Amino acid sequence: MSKSGWIYKELFSEWLQHFQQQTNSSTDNSTLLLLGNNSSHTSLAAYNFCKMNEITVMSFPPHISHWLQPLNVSVFGPLKNPYHSECSLFMRNNPYQKIEKEDIPRIVKSAYEKVSSVGKAVSGFQETEIFPLNSDVFCDEDFTPALTEAEITSVGHNDEQVRTEYCNSGCVSVEVGDCVASSSRDILPRAH
Repeated sequence: MSKSGWIYKELFSEWLQHFQQQTNSSTDNSTLLLLGNNSSHTSLAAYNFCKMNEITVMSFPPHISHWLQPLNVSVFGPLKNPYHSECSLFMRNNPYQKIEKEDIPRIVKSAYEKVSSVGKAVSGFQETEIFPLNSDVFCDEDFTPALTEAEITSVGHNDEQVRTEYCNSGCVSVEVGDCVASSSRDILPRAH
């Protein structure tokens, strides 16, 4: 675990190795890995490792991952109330003592055992309609927060069109002629 508690690209690459060992993913045993939309999941090292070990990574679209993350729906969401109850019980049983980092695993374990099971984890995939797959579970309006707004203007001596996209999460992409500039200010050839 990182000192900050946040994941970063190198730590994710280490975690992928652990994941591969636990799932035994290989050319004979491909694995699907569902992830939230986090920039730490995007590195060349992670891509190459997944490709080499037959790990197919699927990232949830931004702003709707709370609907799609199966374990959030069936395990971690329902875990919140029992966890808060266990924290309250700890405080009642240990007056004038704060919950320390060392106490958290015991508290989480007690709450987790009350609400979690393999059946509930599996039901999360059914509730989110990931398996069996229901591609009609969302309508177009559900994706609205992830859409971009585009502004097109004509500039330059060649009267080239400039397309600027403003993503609702703050990113910016600009296309001029055959080049694309993102908010990172990298100029890339436009994909055709």
